Amino acid sequence: MTVHYSLTRFEILRTYFFILPRSPRVLTVVLIISAWPAFTYLSSKGAFSRTLTLTDFLFAFLWMIGGFFLLLFWVFIRAKTKERMLSISDKGIYTEIGRIKADYPWRKVKEIKDVGRYVVIVNRSGNAFFIPSRAFADEEQRIEFLAKLNEWCPRG
Repeated sequence: MTVHYSLTRFEILRTYFFILPRSPRVLTVVLIISAWPAFTYLSSKGAFSRTLTLTDFLFAFLWMIGGFFLLLFWVFIRAKTKERMLSISDKGIYTEIGRIKADYPWRKVKEIKDVGRYVVIVNRSGNAFFIPSRAFADEEQRIEFLAKLNEWCPRG
């Protein structure tokens, strides 16, 4: 089964914020990536060899917030906005955007989520496909697409 669609950068950001509280896996990845600058800050200040102060925690929190916004900026900049072709089969997902082509076997898929206006497929590295409802000819095709995803993808 194949669908064609494209997304704007702002649609990707809006969906990103929409999926965060609804997907514990995506939220965990985002929190770990956002916390990395804070951890680096604390370790560079010798936090493991001396007592931490309230100021240390405050600056670490600010570094974490900065890390989150840097990640958000990265998502915005790296968003692929050209038309995408995405095919699913019993072997996995095949996608093309212009000259970029990729295969994802089902073992690399961590989560499939129906979040209303989008079908979200998250792979184990944290990358995700946000497939808008407009990519489907009708609601019946969307339901069939989700059924095939759930049939073929042995998520753990």
